[in-house]
Amino acid sequence: MAHRLRMRGFTRAEIGQELGGVHPDTIGRWLKLDTTNLTVNRGGRKQGEARRLSADQEKHIRSQIIDKTPDQLKLDYVLWTRKAVCELIEQEFKIQLPVRTVGDYLKRWGMTPQKPAKRAYEQNPKAVQQWLDDDYPKIKAQA
Repeated sequence: MAHRLRMRGFTRAEIGQELGGVHPDTIGRWLKLDTTNLTVNRGGRKQGEARRLSADQEKHIRSQIIDKTPDQLKLDYVLWTRKAVCELIEQEFKIQLPVRTVGDYLKRWGMTPQKPAKRAYEQNPKAVQQWLDDDYPKIKAQA
């Protein structure tokens, strides 16, 4: 940033003020640095490096989530949650993952919680009321 400002004709004092009160001598030292040898250190791991699940394991878990419900897989859940997926991974592969990590996997797979529309466009009020009276209490009791 200091180099760009200097190239545009700013003085060291003006650059210092632009950068939040940095002393002009410090700006001078920065400008003397050989910028050709400067590299940006991104830090951390590279994308995909040191993942806990292999590609085949990911594929297997993803297909289980898509094709089955937790109760079909003998899990104590009615709907898929991050915790339910944690338990599925432990059950299938004996790998314990934090809920946060499972959330990252789900996001990567395109499985994020969706906020429903306020009201469905083609809603059938009679069918909705029947569902609320009959089906919903059963689901709620299982949850």
